[in-house]
Amino acid sequence: MMLPLALAAVALPCGLVAGLAADLLLAERLRGPAPPPEAPGGAALAHPPGRWPAGRPTAARGRRLLHPLLLGAASLGLALLPSLRDPLQLSQALLLLYLLYPLALLDLATLTIEPALVVGGVVLRMAVVLGLQRGAATDMLGGLLGGAGLLALVGFAYQWLREREGLGEGDAAVLGLIGAFVGWQGILPVVLLATVSGVLAGVPALLLLRRPLNTPLPFAPFLCVGGLAVFLAQAQGWVLFGLLPRLVP
Repeated sequence: MMLPLALAAVALPCGLVAGLAADLLLAERLRGPAPPPEAPGGAALAHPPGRWPAGRPTAARGRRLLHPLLLGAASLGLALLPSLRDPLQLSQALLLLYLLYPLALLDLATLTIEPALVVGGVVLRMAVVLGLQRGAATDMLGGLLGGAGLLALVGFAYQWLREREGLGEGDAAVLGLIGAFVGWQGILPVVLLATVSGVLAGVPALLLLRRPLNTPLPFAPFLCVGGLAVFLAQAQGWVLFGLLPRLVP
């Protein structure tokens, strides 16, 4: 009983600090928005037609406590999961959460990825694996290269066939980062979950916003949701519906 409480006592302040850092990063990246284009007659258009409504800095700035509260609550919830009683496993789950949360929000708001988060996350994950989990090094490297390479290949093929960009380079980088945590075994489940959730959430959002169905959507948020879900499933021993072993023993 004491171990979960001790882990929660550490995870909660970590989540609050990570939330404050995410808020500062979002505020910095969303600073100084360009004025919206004008419609005929002088009325301002909130977002150009045919584009995802990116860049909403006032909404992000108006909720200074939202990110710390969300990440604090999420950190507390992770610390109380029976499958994350191992401090090392919990630390990696928290690290993944703290990386994916701002990456998802930045892509949702600006359709861009923060490279420093991706590179820093990969370096930290490699340091942990090489220092404390050397048996998982091959799976980690396979997930890193396989995740980034898979989406890069899909994006190249789509652009070659359709003569327009289908996936951004940032999406491949995000999947590579996730792959470093879930290993090559988790790549396909992550992509499957991201695709299904993207369709289920993206199509209604486009219809609600009255955007064409071929409007480019931010894909990284759905990759982040899928990545965290697969990592937690691995902690339970579930990977690819039980057909493959989990990354972390």
